[in-house]
Amino acid sequence: DDAFRLGEDVEIDGKPGRIERIQIRSLRLRGADGRLHTIPYGQIEIVASRSRSLVTAKITIRLTDSPSMAQQDRLLRLVGSTLRSEPAIHAAIVGKIALAEVVTGAHAHELGLTFHLLRVSAPSVLPLIPTLLLEVLQSANLTLAPDAVEVSMVETAPGSEAAPQIAASTP
Repeated sequence: DDAFRLGEDVEIDGKPGRIERIQIRSLRLRGADGRLHTIPYGQIEIVASRSRSLVTAKITIRLTDSPSMAQQDRLLRLVGSTLRSEPAIHAAIVGKIALAEVVTGAHAHELGLTFHLLRVSAPSVLPLIPTLLLEVLQSANLTLAPDAVEVSMVETAPGSEAAPQIAASTP
């Protein structure tokens, strides 16, 4: 079921803590007060993860030429396979990477891609994405505009507008 992982902050049957050890028949949960609880799996009824909340990541790729539909599809597959090839990024991505928008301007054409990341992983994963994608895009012989890759993270609270939280881009 993948209900929890080592090191995650969870609440098990109303008991908050961090998972320190996962064994064959039980797990060890370190409570906020420092006490270590050994909980047999057979006694667990409800698990709430505090580490798996999500943020939305948006990647903007700027090209000097307008990409055809076939090029957009190829670019989406290239970006997806590149991000999933990096273990830290792959572990943080939740769900699909989708083409969000294509904007054609006078000097550059922007492709927007979005996907969800685990909030807890976002600060460490964010700096990896622009450089990784820039290398791959350059090797794919795409004509890139200045500031070719920009990544931003957006968190949306229920009932409010999304606000940028973290951002990174290529020089």
